[in-house]
Amino acid sequence: VAPPPELDDAALIRATEAAERAAAAPKPKRYDPRTLLAAPAPAPPKKRRSSEGSGSAADPLDLCLSSDDEKEDQRWPCSACTFANDSKRTTCEICATPRVRASSSSTAAVPRRSSASSTSSSPLTTRYAFSVSANTGRVSAFSSREGAPFARLMDAFDPAVLVDGEGRLLPLSADDLGLDDDDDARAVKKFVAAWRSLRAVDRQTLSGDELLEEALDVELRKRRASSSDKCFDRGVARPRKRARADGDEDDDKRACPWCEKPLPSDAPDGSFCDWACASEHKLRKPNNSQASRSQLFALEHGVCTACGLDAHALYRRVKALTPPERFQVLMATPGFAPRGKKDRRLDTCLECDYWQADHIIPVAEGGGCCSLDNFRTLCTPCHQKETNALR
Repeated sequence: VAPPPELDDAALIRATEAAERAAAAPKPKRYDPRTLLAAPAPAPPKKRRSSEGSGSAADPLDLCLSSDDEKEDQRWPCSACTFANDSKRTTCEICATPRVRASSSSTAAVPRRSSASSTSSSPLTTRYAFSVSANTGRVSAFSSREGAPFARLMDAFDPAVLVDGEGRLLPLSADDLGLDDDDDARAVKKFVAAWRSLRAVDRQTLSGDELLEEALDVELRKRRASSSDKCFDRGVARPRKRARADGDEDDDKRACPWCEKPLPSDAPDGSFCDWACASEHKLRKPNNSQASRSQLFALEHGVCTACGLDAHALYRRVKALTPPERFQVLMATPGFAPRGKKDRRLDTCLECDYWQADHIIPVAEGGGCCSLDNFRTLCTPCHQKETNALR
C-alpha cells in the first residue's frame, strides 16, 4: 500500500480551518420522541388578511392561506364525541348532541356541571375539573381561578400518551403538556393516574358530559347512590328503572320498557328509547347470563380482576389444540388442572369454563338484579375461591 501523500503547509492550514469551521457549526437539535408524542409542537398562528382601507400592504404570508384553512378554523368540536363539525350545523353529525355555544368569547364552552357538585370555593384558589368522552375516552381538563367559571385547560387529549408501556406516568413537564403552570400539569397527571387505576366498568360509569370535580371514588358513590336497593333474585320478569307498587297500572306499550319514557308513534311495541335502556333491561332479565358476560367482556376483555390472568387468551389457545395438547396446557396453568381424562374441557372447549361474570356484592347479600357496576371478571379458580368463601 502506497503511503499517503505529504501535505504542504498551505494544504495543512486549509484542512485545519475546515475542521474548525465544522466544529463551530451549530449541531441539529435532538428531540425526545416521548415529548413529541405527549405534546406535539403547536402550529404557528395563521396571519389574517389586513382589512380593506387600512392602508397597509398585504403580507405575503396572507396570500398562502387557502379558503379551506379558513373554513377549518370555523369548525366546532362536539362536547360528547369531540368530532369537528361544520360551523353551519347546530347538532353533532355523529352523535346528534346539540352545539354548546360559549357565553363569551374569552371562555370556551364546557360540559354541564353535575347538580350534586359543590359550588363553594375559597378565594385565591384554583379548582380543577375533568370530563371524559363516553365515545372516544378522551379527557378534557378545566380550571377555575379565584372562583371564576371553568375554562378549558386541555382539550380532548388521550390519557394513554401520558404513560409508558408499563402504565407508569412519564416525567413530563408543563411545557411538554402545553401548559403554563406547573400546578396545572400536576393536576392533570394526578387525574390521569387516578383514572387509569379504575376498572373499565367504573370508567364507563364516570364518562359523559358532567364535570368531575371531586375525587373519583366520591363521584362513583354519587352516581351509584340511586341504585342502592337490595335484590335477592338473579333477575325479574319485567325489570324497570323505577320500582312500582302493587296497585300501579299495567305497562304502557307506547313507552320504553325500562325508563318508561314515551316512544315515537311509529316505534314498534316493546321498543327501547336508546341502547343504554336496552342493555340495562337485558342485564336484569332472569336466566340471561350471556348479556352480562357480553357487556362485561366488551370492557374488561376476559382478564381476571383478581389475579390478572388473561382467561380469554387461555381459552383461545386451548381451543386450537388437540385433547392431548389441551391436557398438557391445562396441567401447566395453575388452577386449571383437568379432573381426570373425562374432563369436558378436553373434548369440548367453552369459554364459560375459563372466566365468569362474578357479582361483587353476592346475590345472597342483596346484589341481584343489578347493573354492570356490580359485575367483575374472575377466572374460574378465583371465582371458585369467592364461592367457597360464602359457604
